[in-house]
Amino acid sequence: MLAYVFITKRYEEIVLNELNSSAKMLAQQILITRKWVALHTFVLVEKDGKIEPNPFLEEPYVEDKYGKIYVKMNPAFVTREIAKLAEKEKGFYFRVVSLNAVNPKNTPDEFEKEALLAFERKNKGEFYSVKDRAFRYVIPLYTEESCISCHKNYKVGDVRGALSIFLPSDELFIKLKKTKLLFFILLTLFHIVVFAGFWLFFDRFVIEPVHKLALFAEGKEELKDTEFNIEELFVLSEKLRSAKLKDERIKEILKDEVEKATNELKAINDKKSEFLLEVGHKLKTPLTVISTSIDYLLMKGGCVEESKYLELLKKNVAILKRALNQILKTAQIDMNIEDESFEKVNLSKLLQEVLNAFSYERIISNIEDNLYVYGAKEKLVSLFENLIHNAIKFNRTDGNIYINLEKTGGYVLFRIRDEGLGIKEEDKPFIFDKFFYKNYNGKEKGTGLGLYIAKKVVELHKGEIYFTSSEKEGTTFFVKLPLMEGLNG
Repeated sequence: MLAYVFITKRYEEIVLNELNSSAKMLAQQILITRKWVALHTFVLVEKDGKIEPNPFLEEPYVEDKYGKIYVKMNPAFVTREIAKLAEKEKGFYFRVVSLNAVNPKNTPDEFEKEALLAFERKNKGEFYSVKDRAFRYVIPLYTEESCISCHKNYKVGDVRGALSIFLPSDELFIKLKKTKLLFFILLTLFHIVVFAGFWLFFDRFVIEPVHKLALFAEGKEELKDTEFNIEELFVLSEKLRSAKLKDERIKEILKDEVEKATNELKAINDKKSEFLLEVGHKLKTPLTVISTSIDYLLMKGGCVEESKYLELLKKNVAILKRALNQILKTAQIDMNIEDESFEKVNLSKLLQEVLNAFSYERIISNIEDNLYVYGAKEKLVSLFENLIHNAIKFNRTDGNIYINLEKTGGYVLFRIRDEGLGIKEEDKPFIFDKFFYKNYNGKEKGTGLGLYIAKKVVELHKGEIYFTSSEKEGTTFFVKLPLMEGLNG
């Protein structure tokens, strides 16, 4: 591409130089003609009606002794007449221009004016350019001794005007454009041929041998003795095979190490879960006794101060029992302990029972009757409790909680919406992760297990759980569980 730009640019310069040389030769011929006329002051042409007299001469005509009338033609007039003939016969044109033109026809255009000003400043001896598909060439006309008689306001050496030449170059530039296009096509074909040749060479002497060597190294193909230097290829293939064996060995070692580490982690996790189960069960009974004792003391009655502390104690025991239950359920999930069989469950009735256990007054529910699923009753209770507890916990003080249970297609859809702070965008991907917890608005810190357990319970029942949430507008959780057909209605 650089070669194309360079060569075409050089070709354009050659064309312009040719045009410039032609214009120079023409200008010299015109100047010599003008000088010859100036040396003789003027020439006489017999008046025939075709040539108009020069209106700027005091005596434009001359009459001889025989009564014949001749038209006076000074250098400018001769130049103009020759220019008319040249334009008519040869297609090029020239004229004399001046900044102080007596004849309006000699007034310069912008290009000619720029050239005249440069000539007066002695900046340039010629001016040329391509304008409007024509080659323009301008040279200065200096005042000589023979010019003084007609141009009395000038002195010898002054720039009194310029000779401006127009050479049409449409055909020349069309040829130039075609030549550039042809050269571009040839250069493109050359590059295609060179690239194709290089590719064939590269494929034949590099890609194909390397491919065969790779197949040989893998033992999939034998190499002919006459094809390559077998000794060198054999050494190279052996090195490749050795490297491959080392790589496979490293992979096996890494696999064994990862498997070993995984088993160790699983064993540690199982022991942790076993410990939590054992401790949980041991703590469960004392907590039940404490809770029952508190209920008995509250029922028995006492002073207001005692009742106040008993209620506080009861609330904290309930929090402790809930946390303990979540830890136990998480341990059971991690250890894949199936402690409850599946059965037909009236989910409508079960949800209502769970709601009755909550003393929260701002719950608005709409539960469709007799919707059945096949599931583990206690786990479903845990699912509802966790979602309702979360909604209450993160709801506004004056906000409502809306609960719906309805049939949709082949599923039972449970929906719970709060009017709380919502879930931040950066927390949404982790909301169902184990131990994930964010303390929004100073709420009491939980275990970070509630939604993890809820998701595992839904997955166990081959259902789906998801949510939508906007900050400061609240959160809605959706649970879809397979419907037991034939048992609903």
